[in-house]
Amino acid sequence: MIEREKLAIIGASGFVGSRSKEILDSTHKYVVIAPSSKVVNITSQESVLRFFERLDAPVVVNLAAYTNVGKAEEEEKEARALNVDGARNLAEASLAYDKFLIHISTGYVIDRGHDLTFYGQTKLEGEEAILEAHCHNAIVRIDYPFGNPTNEKDYVRKILSAMEKGYSLYSDQWLTPTFIPDLVRVIERIVECRAGGIFQVATNPSLTPYEFGTYLAKKLGLPTPKKGSVIGKDETRYPLHGELDTLETERILDIQMSNWKNAVDKLAL
Repeated sequence: MIEREKLAIIGASGFVGSRSKEILDSTHKYVVIAPSSKVVNITSQESVLRFFERLDAPVVVNLAAYTNVGKAEEEEKEARALNVDGARNLAEASLAYDKFLIHISTGYVIDRGHDLTFYGQTKLEGEEAILEAHCHNAIVRIDYPFGNPTNEKDYVRKILSAMEKGYSLYSDQWLTPTFIPDLVRVIERIVECRAGGIFQVATNPSLTPYEFGTYLAKKLGLPTPKKGSVIGKDETRYPLHGELDTLETERILDIQMSNWKNAVDKLAL
């Protein structure tokens, strides 16, 4: 009998974390340790070190983060504590206890020709803190995740909610949402290969929110959404081009990302 690999998921109760844990559990290849925030508070160095001291899993996947892009500036202390201090604490503990840290980040860290959002800045500083700690690590960037459609944070649910409220959807903003099962496949490959570096996970080809909403409407028999424009909006929050390039990730990990329509078709909506 093949011994299952042990890995710890920090943030397994969250939107992306909970679905990721479900998928990993279903493979029966891993013993997944999923501590609550009461067991390990990543904003506390003491709490993190105490948890790592007794942790017998060689891999730690960090999905804990502050993710409210619109409120990050208002809740600066909380955002920085989770996204910067938390990342640093995990990285330093990973170095001290010889763990492989897989840190989930975001495309909001990418310089797209304008200032980053405060949220993006905290996530970038979190990436930098991990690299500066020199622990064995992999950073995985995702954007607009979907694949857990009962959760209000899911991109499918957000688009359907906007349509139900009669909001217009941008037809000139280009995105590449992340399908959560693709993220899990990437995590699995990174664990198998112990591959370090920065990876990006997204569906293809790029799409607009309007195109995404129109496909959902047709699939569910709903009215076609109203078309809107991102021009004149805050470009830090709504970049015209917010795509993630996955070619290098696919090459290194020998993996193929999902077509977004095929991914949507797999969901029970």
